Amino acid sequence: MENAIRLLEKGDESSVTQAKQQVNELVVRRLAPLHQGSYPLPYPVEIQIDDHAEAFTRLRVISEDTPAFLYALSNALSLHDVSIEHVRIRTIHGRVEDEIDLVDLRGRKIDSPELLNRVKFSVLFTKQFTYFLGAAPDPFAALSRFEQIVRDVVQKKKEKEWLDLLTQPHLLKDLARLLGASDFLWEDFIRLQYETLLPMLSPYVRTHALAGTPETLAEKMRNALKGLEP
Repeated sequence: MENAIRLLEKGDESSVTQAKQQVNELVVRRLAPLHQGSYPLPYPVEIQIDDHAEAFTRLRVISEDTPAFLYALSNALSLHDVSIEHVRIRTIHGRVEDEIDLVDLRGRKIDSPELLNRVKFSVLFTKQFTYFLGAAPDPFAALSRFEQIVRDVVQKKKEKEWLDLLTQPHLLKDLARLLGASDFLWEDFIRLQYETLLPMLSPYVRTHALAGTPETLAEKMRNALKGLEP
């Protein structure tokens, strides 16, 4: 952690990126052994916005305590260039009641309803997705790629379209495994076509096979190649 702080103090983009990667790696090493072989349902998250204060906007998050809760929360907020001014943390019998005071890049309270909705969306899904990082072959890569998807989704204002899909625990587990797989899959397929990927992972299509059995593949290949020039 001292090394990460020293990098942050340098202030340049490269050092900040290195610091974030070091912290991410510390977190995912902690998360990886958890819940191996067992992934219960994600806990509900209640997010409230309080804008009565003049100097900041208060985000109130209520949920069951889970590993890396605050890490996931701050990670989601960083996607929108907002700054955390104050944090109040309360954990009562495993239930978290956190209050986070936020300002924008100019140090002012956030008064844009659209930005606040994007913040709530990111906090909710990053928190839920982080719970399943232990399923990913490469948890750091999975989280980094998920951040890119969330940022793109909120910029395109498609939060409602993804709401049902991203609240399904089986999908989140499969998505963590997929995003933490090879660089080839990410660069050549997932990154460019993620919008078509999530419906394929959704439980409601699990009854429809995406591929045949190994015994039928040879015949399907021959049929597909019929009439093609050598």
